[in-house]
Amino acid sequence: MKTKNIIILFLIFMSISFELKSQDTKWTQVFKLDTFYFVGIDNPDTFYCMAVAGNDPFKRILKSTDGGNSWNYILIDSLNYEHDYLYKAPYDIAYPTRDFCVVSCDSNSLLRTRDGGKTWQEIRTYDLPYYYRGFFQISMVDSINGLAIAHSGLALTHTGFDSLKIIKLPNNYYIDCASLAAPNSICVVSEILKTSPRKNKFLRSDDNGNTWNEYDLPDFTYPNRLQFVDSLTGYLAGGKDSSLGDTEYDLVYKTTDGGKTWFNVLDTFLSRNPFGLQKLDFFDKDNGIIVGQFGTIIWTHDGGKTWIFDTSSKEMTVEYAPTLNVCYIRKDRAIICDFLGRIFISSDDTTDVADKEPKGADDYLLYPNPASNIVRIKTPLSDNITQKIFDSYGQEIEGIKQKRINENLIDCDVSTLPAGVYFVVFQNKEKVCSKPFVVLR
Repeated sequence: MKTKNIIILFLIFMSISFELKSQDTKWTQVFKLDTFYFVGIDNPDTFYCMAVAGNDPFKRILKSTDGGNSWNYILIDSLNYEHDYLYKAPYDIAYPTRDFCVVSCDSNSLLRTRDGGKTWQEIRTYDLPYYYRGFFQISMVDSINGLAIAHSGLALTHTGFDSLKIIKLPNNYYIDCASLAAPNSICVVSEILKTSPRKNKFLRSDDNGNTWNEYDLPDFTYPNRLQFVDSLTGYLAGGKDSSLGDTEYDLVYKTTDGGKTWFNVLDTFLSRNPFGLQKLDFFDKDNGIIVGQFGTIIWTHDGGKTWIFDTSSKEMTVEYAPTLNVCYIRKDRAIICDFLGRIFISSDDTTDVADKEPKGADDYLLYPNPASNIVRIKTPLSDNITQKIFDSYGQEIEGIKQKRINENLIDCDVSTLPAGVYFVVFQNKEKVCSKPFVVLR
């Protein structure tokens, strides 16, 4: 790549970082034990929350009943090796009601409580072939309908895991992550193994896994976490190899039609996050938080239209944890537990930042986004603003037809562009900034 294009690419992503804004949320540490490795956290309402940690030779589950301010042990148990190489290390947790909670574990096993953690029952299935990490994710709609997720298959329940239906994907697809969009609706991000480059697929079944619809997905190296907030609206977070050393793209895609089509709502890269974004939790369609490795925290309060990069408090960044886990317990508070045995809660007055937008944040607008034919550009009233369009590799796109509507509105014809992510770079004497847009075909 020519030096000029490298500089352009750098400026694009730098301008995006400024455009996406940053915020220093106040986080308070409420728990710490160095020997803990927290792997999951979830909440059924604004007061109750459970977090699970696994560290040889014990697994531990903690519970809060006051919105995350204080925590108590409700389970301390050995990992109990079943075979020479399999054991019941916990990997994820789902806590849909105050009484019901289930923890997914290695060896294709589950831990379940129906009395708020007073007693626990182990559930084990031998009908699903074991693959690395066993049940590594869990998704619950309520205390009855749930999905245990392994790389080799799925275990669906409509009885709170009293009974299981084992489901194998068509063509033996490898499962990266999955989520229930409704009690009978299973959504899966998968890939075809032994292909280069990796080819991701989105599969959806609305009849308990009996039949499947298959759709193409954007290119992911690490599609790490999928969450549907209703039957149609879903978010997928992960990362993609940038071919620039250890640097990876942080990616977030969104669907509003149940997974038939996906559009990019975040595409940037951070050198400290080599495996992409890892966990996410949405309070509702608009308000969500996504975390990654080594302190990456990103908020949205408008359904992914804009993002706030959380620069975190000094206490959280004294030592960056290799893994973060998060739950959005109420609109003005999130809780994070990490791989260093720490639990943090955000302050009540810094989470919802919708009223703290900087003036002029919407001076530059692109719509519709995604687009297929015409993108309208709105700029401030000025004679000194220039705009150029670049692709994701930093190459300027020339020959785009532009039609000026009035002093600050321009229509750009993008009908000839291939599907992908593009950037409009604005420049005047004072600053350079950019806006991303997506072309769908």
